[in-house]
Amino acid sequence: MHFINKRFLRIGLLSCRLPIIFMCLVGIPSVLIGETIKDTAAGFTLRLPDGFQKFQKTQQWAATNPNITHAFVYGELNDDKPNIIFLIEQLHGVMGRERPKLKEMPPDFQGSIFPVKWQGFELDAFEVPETIQGIKFVAYNVQIPLKRNVIQLKLAGTVEHKAELKLLLSEILDGLHGETNWLRSITGDPVKKSNYYNTILLIIGFGALVIGLVVLWIISKHTPKGTVFIIAVVIYIASWHLGETRISEIRLFSGILRMFGFIGGIMGIVDIVRKRKPKKKEEPVEQ
Repeated sequence: MHFINKRFLRIGLLSCRLPIIFMCLVGIPSVLIGETIKDTAAGFTLRLPDGFQKFQKTQQWAATNPNITHAFVYGELNDDKPNIIFLIEQLHGVMGRERPKLKEMPPDFQGSIFPVKWQGFELDAFEVPETIQGIKFVAYNVQIPLKRNVIQLKLAGTVEHKAELKLLLSEILDGLHGETNWLRSITGDPVKKSNYYNTILLIIGFGALVIGLVVLWIISKHTPKGTVFIIAVVIYIASWHLGETRISEIRLFSGILRMFGFIGGIMGIVDIVRKRKPKKKEEPVEQ
């Protein structure tokens, strides 16, 4: 696994392969797909809008496009008009949360970037224009942060179908479901807040850790030996159950609890082995 940080390096969807793809579509028999595609290897299901057809891969196609795992066409294959094509590409990596900027794009990039929604997250869609044999095409690429592997959706057609392409892209994203490696916010919104938000959370978390350890130290002064150790062990075990939740704030909270339990456990062991000074008995007050 590797992290795909410079995602824009993979956006040139079809710049070199688009003519080949359209030629491959001509005359290839197609079959109507079922309601839902299930890709257990990549870890997603996809319910495509009505009208998409799947075309069979030839040996040449499979050899030259090994990462294209699914290919579909929208429209009639028997006419001489360019069709809308839809491809799913495996990128074999884990996608980070960096947002690409136009100034960071390659010099020859003539497209644009716009936001789209997927499972409550805001993703970046790349619009890539292309002219082939005098015909103007446009491609839309969206990379999906699935937990197992990143996939890239590629939807392309002529510029006359631009509005239809955007509508189809939105419907495809709505129908795509899979487990992601991205975390959500406790408010239900995507974790796309500024660095200040994360910094504030860390400060609050470590502040709570320090306060908790001070309280634990005070408890050790007024309770029997082993009390602090038991408290620390219980908190440490509980933190692992909380850590299974894919909510960013809860993950941070569970991490702080884990540190608290670990350090508290050490404090508890020290408290058990160390000798305590005997408490002074209060002398009775003479009347």
